[in-house]
Amino acid sequence: MEEAEQTQANELVDQLVEANELCKEKKIILEEQIYYINKVLIKNNKTLWKTCKHNWIDQQDSSMYEKSTERCIKCYLTNDSRLYN
Repeated sequence: MEEAEQTQANELVDQLVEANELCKEKKIILEEQIYYINKVLIKNNKTLWKTCKHNWIDQQDSSMYEKSTERCIKCYLTNDSRLYN
């Protein structure tokens, strides 16, 4: 391999390593955001379960393997208290 080709290959390697580092940093930030969002959703759902005056309707999209086939038309929670305690 010529010296010019080797230099280009080394530059490409350096660029890819730098791109990977930036992607890893971004991934960590996004994972932290997802973790926080999930905690907020869990907290909100627990509060909704306790405070909403649920109006249950049969959800047509549920499969036969799901425990509950009812969903609240106000808060959209599934009628299964184990999910929100």
